[in-house]
Parts: sequence; structure tokens; C-alpha cells
Amino acid sequence: MIQIEQKTKVTPTRKILSVVLSIILLWGFGVSVLLVLLNLSIGFARDAADFNQSFLDAVLDKEYGRLINYITLSVKHEDSENAASFSGMLASFQSHFDPEKTNLRFSVTDSEGRLLLSNIPEGEQDEKNMLASLVRTDQFLVSSFPIRVQHHFSDPIADYREIFSSDKSQYLEENSAFDLWYFSDTRVDEVYHQGLQAVIPSSEHTALVVFDSWDAAQNFRYADYFGEQCKWEIVGKDATHTLEISGGQSEGGAEIYHVTDGKPEKIEYNHDVIASGTAVAVRYRTDRTSLWLSLSQYYSMKNSGSEVRAEDQTLENLLTGGVDITIQADHFDWENCYLLVYLPAALSVHDRIRADYSILSAIAGGSEHYAVVMFVLLVLTAFSCVMMCRNAGHVPDSDEIRPAQIHSFAYEIFWLLPPVTFFGAAIILDILSLLEAPYRVMAIFCIGMIFCIAAACILWLYTTAVRVKTGTFWSSFGVYRLARLLLRLMFRHRAAVSAAVLLYLMLLGAGNILLVKWSVPQPQMFLFLLLDLLTLLAILYCIYAYFELRQHVRHIESGDYSAAEHPVPLRLDFAGFDRSLNSITDGVEAIVDKQLRAEHLRTELITNVSHDLKTPLTSIVNYVDLLSREPMQSEAAAEYLEVLRRQAARLKKLTVDLVDASKASTGNLTVELVPANIQVLIGQITGEYEEQLHARGLTLMQSVPDEPLTILADGRQIWRVFDNLLNNACKYAMEGTRVYLDVTADDKTVVTTLKNISALPLNISPDELMERFVRGDSSRSTEGSGLGLSIARDLTVLQNGTLDLKTDGDLFKVQLRFPRYDPEQSPKAE
Repeated sequence: MIQIEQKTKVTPTRKILSVVLSIILLWGFGVSVLLVLLNLSIGFARDAADFNQSFLDAVLDKEYGRLINYITLSVKHEDSENAASFSGMLASFQSHFDPEKTNLRFSVTDSEGRLLLSNIPEGEQDEKNMLASLVRTDQFLVSSFPIRVQHHFSDPIADYREIFSSDKSQYLEENSAFDLWYFSDTRVDEVYHQGLQAVIPSSEHTALVVFDSWDAAQNFRYADYFGEQCKWEIVGKDATHTLEISGGQSEGGAEIYHVTDGKPEKIEYNHDVIASGTAVAVRYRTDRTSLWLSLSQYYSMKNSGSEVRAEDQTLENLLTGGVDITIQADHFDWENCYLLVYLPAALSVHDRIRADYSILSAIAGGSEHYAVVMFVLLVLTAFSCVMMCRNAGHVPDSDEIRPAQIHSFAYEIFWLLPPVTFFGAAIILDILSLLEAPYRVMAIFCIGMIFCIAAACILWLYTTAVRVKTGTFWSSFGVYRLARLLLRLMFRHRAAVSAAVLLYLMLLGAGNILLVKWSVPQPQMFLFLLLDLLTLLAILYCIYAYFELRQHVRHIESGDYSAAEHPVPLRLDFAGFDRSLNSITDGVEAIVDKQLRAEHLRTELITNVSHDLKTPLTSIVNYVDLLSREPMQSEAAAEYLEVLRRQAARLKKLTVDLVDASKASTGNLTVELVPANIQVLIGQITGEYEEQLHARGLTLMQSVPDEPLTILADGRQIWRVFDNLLNNACKYAMEGTRVYLDVTADDKTVVTTLKNISALPLNISPDELMERFVRGDSSRSTEGSGLGLSIARDLTVLQNGTLDLKTDGDLFKVQLRFPRYDPEQSPKAE
């Protein structure tokens, strides 16, 4: 439920009144629109005479078709075959236009002024007695008779185009369009509609093939084109039209082909073409072929010279001996006539015309006010609907919004109510118009249906307002609910749903193939297009949701734990997955914050404790030093004092390491980066450790390039890094082995590698070795705090470098990477 600030409390009476008032005002607006439309139908008459003329036009528009039929049946000549039907229709029309039953008056005269037909009573045709009148000129059908003509084609093979594609009206003596034509012989007409079985008999043929060159004639594959049994011979290097083939001239006894680019083409005889190449005579035989042909194809093949004939010899003789076609048509005679139509002033007959006139004349009397009323009601309706929407959904005497049960129905029902009501009213109104119901009945029906349409529209608007206020506008659609239900079923039964989706896509693909290859009825075509559109939209939405969720996951990987904002909100199960990601990030963020606080507290604890220990340890070391200068009473006391001095120094170093480690890891250590020569630095540090390495039996193998290699580093801190690494090698390297120190560089990076063999098995991973208080000597029998590598790594990072540790069996390998400094390209170090 949603709380909305509202100054005035909503009461049930106020809600009901707002709805009822909106319906009444909308109904009044609809009625005023109807009155305006009725005035438009009679042209917003300026005066009574104008209205009478417009009313007569409207009456004649409704009666004109019936009147023309009546005049046509009355004045045209009746055929003996149709006399009975004409008489029945004429009697019906005479009854309709009986002056005792209708107020409509008419008379028809020909172009010479002779009266042909009229329903005007004697003595009534007087201009004073006419409410309104008009005269029209029209053509009326006075006679019609059928035509049947037979046309003979003595040579149907040569005339087949005239038979099948010409306008048959050219064979009619009368100026009429034909209605139907067919072959006079029933068997020929049957072949025309169904086709015939035809054969091409086997025969031997001779062809003259002309090539552009001698080599082309030699290399041409005659069997591929003329058949395996063909025989060929070159009859002339320069072909002429006088070459004899099979005892006859080429132009009379052989087909002629011209070969260009390896493709033979049949041509008409042409002296210029044949006289310019190498001629080859080819004799080949064709087998008897049976095929089904339409009559048009049969005649076309015969006309082109093909030896084709009907399989039925009797039918062959019938088709080639001459055919007749029969053409049927109708001839019509029309005559120009004058039609006078009018309404009597009295309208004495109580018919539909009189009832409509009384209603429309009353409406036309106030035509100038209806438009004003319509616009006023439109404004009042809009204001009333706004007030109704404000009150919609509110609990009486409260600001709380609580939707009623009706607002939980599918939203499509309320969308369909107004158009269904409107189109239903239009259909019933059309039926009443066909039944020629009086205006009074149609007006009462329209007023009632306008009220129903107004009620449906207000109900739709009211429920829309409630759904918008409660935030259930989209979720209240039945299609949305159905989609959610289907998705729930999908995730419960994934295998079945996958099979159903695959089947749907296969059927849709098959339907699209049918749509492309064959003509599909229009309703099915629209259905397939709609399904294609919906499927495309669903696929696009799934792709969009996938990339949005993928982007959300990437943000989480990069450390951004904020909730993702999507341009288009995610729906259905995608939204649930997005919420799950947000929940995970919230939990991860809380855990990370907790760990950071714990790490910070631990670092502060170490720093504070180390600082507190540093002062008493300094005093202990100083006093031990002073004691060592005093004479000892015994040698044992001197040994004890030496142990005390050694352990105090070790404890002091451990305390300093703890302070340095905490400062380096938290970034609180200040570094001043200046250009430093790596060769000089390595030379100094190896000189310091030369005795210690020799004492352990270790041999230092250096590989340092001669070219100057400069990096940006803090001299004190970079010395500390190398000091820790070489100290670590002295403590844990196997005696009698070599320690390798290599320096390599490229245009951007300087890499220093230190390798040695561990005296003890390296049974822990490189990541664990980098942790604080972790030593390669798991028994902790050697001196050391386990902070050296950790401090070296943190100090390297502070100087924009990286420290990588790798182990391979007992091989211990450390790589230091620093950006190479070029004074000409880099800014001056401060």
C-alpha cells in the first residue's frame, strides 16, 4: 500500500459522485457529438429551404439504388425466359413506390420529353405543393440480350497466340466485352483445362557446328552436348553456306550452331557467321520422350518446329486439323433520361421519411448551439475525470490507497471494454440501417449505447488511475502474469521447456520457409510476422539482459560493489538474478570492510607495541654495552653477558622490522624517488655481503650489463630491499652452492633476478612465503623474523616496482621489476 499526501479526506459519497458525474458528463459529450454529426449529415442548413433541400438529398441517396432498379425493370424490354422474375420484382418495387405508402415523388422522361414512368398522383405536381425538388440526368438500361459467336482457326499451330492471348471481343460484331470463351469441341476444351500426354519421337538429326578456330573444333566434347552416339567430322576449314551435309544444303537439311567460349548456341542461317570459321558436321540421335504438356505449350513447341505430337492419334488429328472457339457476351442498350424527384409540402403519408423529417428538423433548429455545448461538456468531462482519478483507490477518511477486488482483474479486460462496446454498437446500428428502422428507434439506441460506451471508458480510466497509484500498472496485465507463470514453469521443468522452445523455433522456421516459398493466406502471414516480431524482441531482451548482468559482474570483479543501474529495468528472472548479485556485493563489501578494519587494528597494534618495546630495548642494549666494558668476576659471567647482548640486539632488530613492515604495508612510509644506477647499487650491496657469503661457502655469480641502467628509487629503501634478499640467501641457501644475481633490461623495464638453492625443502607455496612471520625454515631453528620478504615486497611497491617470488623444487627465485628511467624522455625527479 502507498501513502499519498492529500489535504482533503476522501469519502465514499465523494468517490461515487465523482464516478457518476464523469459518466454523465461523458455521456452528454457523446450525445452532443452525435447531434453535431447529424447536423453535418444535413449540411448545417442556413434556413428552412436549405434544410428541406438537404433532407431531400439525404432521402434520395438512400432510395436511389432501389429507384434505379424500379425504373430499369419498368422501361426495358422483358425477355420471355425472365418474364416471371421481372414481374415479381416489378410488383415489389411498385408496392414500395406506391404514392399511398411513401411521400417520395418521382417522374422519368426521355430525351424527347416523353413521360416514361411516374408515381405522382394527378393534380399534385405543383411547385407550391413541393417541400423540395431536384432534377437529375442519368442513363437507364432499356434492353439487353445475349450474344454467342463461334470463330474458326484453320491452322491452330500458327494461330495459337491468337487463341490463347488475344482479346476475344475483336471477334464480336457488336461492341460488347466478352464474358466467357471456350473450345467448341468438348474434348479440346477438356485438354485446354487439364493438359495432354505428348511424345517426342526418336529421330536422327544433322547439325552444322561452326567454331572460331581449328583447335576449338578439335578439342570440343561433342558427346557431352549431342549424346554418346553422335558422330562428327570436320567438313571444312572455312565454312560456307554451300557445304553439303547428308546430301542436302546446310541451310535446308541441318541445324546450325555457333560455338563461342565453349558454349554452342543455335542460330538462324547467317552467311557472315558461317563463312568465318571451321565447320563440323555432327550426326546424332534422340530417344522417344513422353511428357505432360498444357495445350498452350503443345502448340508453342509445334510452332517452333519440335517434332511433338499427342500420344492419342485421334486427339492429334483433332488438335492439328482446325479448332473452333465459342464466345459468349451480353449486349446492353442505354438511354438518357431526366429524373424529377420531390417531396410534397404536406408529407401526408405516415412513413419513415415523415418521421425522419420531424426529428431532423427539430435538431436543425438548434444546430448553432450544439458545437458550443460539445466543447463545454468536453472541458467539464476532463475536469471531472481529473477529480475522479485523484479520489480513485483511496480508503474512506484516510490517505491510504487500497485497491478493490475488481482492480486485480487482468488489465486487458478494461482495455477491451470501450472498443468492444463501440464496435458492437456500430454493428447493431448497421443492422438497424439495413432493416430501415426509423430515426426515432436508431436515435434511442444510439443514446443508450453512448451511455454504455461512456461507462466503459470511465471504468477503464478509474482502474488505470488505481493501478498507477499502487504501482501495479504493468504487473496487472494478463500477458505479464501469464509470462511469469510460464517462466516459473520453465525453471521448474528446464528440460521440457528447452525441448518446447526448440520445437517452437523449428515450427516458426518451417512457417517462415512456407511464407517465403509458397503463397500463404494473409491471416496466416500476419500471424507468422507477429510471431517473428515477438520472438525477435524476446531474443533481443535476453541478449540485453545478459550483457547488463555481465557488466554488473565485471564491476564486482573490479571492486565496484555499488548497485548497477540499467537503462531498461530488468524483468522476470533476470531481475531476481540482479538482486542476488546486489545482495552478494553487499555481503562481500561488509566482509571486506570488516577485514580491512581488523587489518588496520592489527597493524596499529603491532606499531604501538613495537614502539612501546623500542624504548626499553634501547636502554637494555645500552646498559648491556656499558656492562661489557666493566671487568667480569668470572668467565661464565662474560659469556652470559654476551648472550644477553646478542639476544637484545636481535629483539631490537625484530622490533624495527615490525615497525617498518607496518609502515610499508599501510603506505605511511615516506619515499623520495631519485635516479639510481642499478650497477653501482648492486656492486655496493654485494661488497657488503662478500664475507658472509664466503663464510657460508656460497659463490655469487653476477651477470650485469655494462650499459648504465637507471631507475627511480629511494636510496635507503632500495638498499633495504636488496639487503633483505641477500640476507635471506645467506640464511637459507645450501652451503657450497652458487647464488645467481642477473640484471636484464629492455626499453621500459629493468629486471633483477636472484636465484639460489634452498638448504631445506621448500614445502610451502610462494604466496605463503610472502606472508608475514612465515619462514622457509619451518622448524624455526635459524635466526629471522619472517618479515624480510614481506618488507621487501611492500618497499618495492612503494617505489613503483614489483617483486615476484617463484619456487621450483628447491630452487628459490626472486624477480624485481622497476620502470627504466631515461633522463631525456622522463620528467626531472624531484
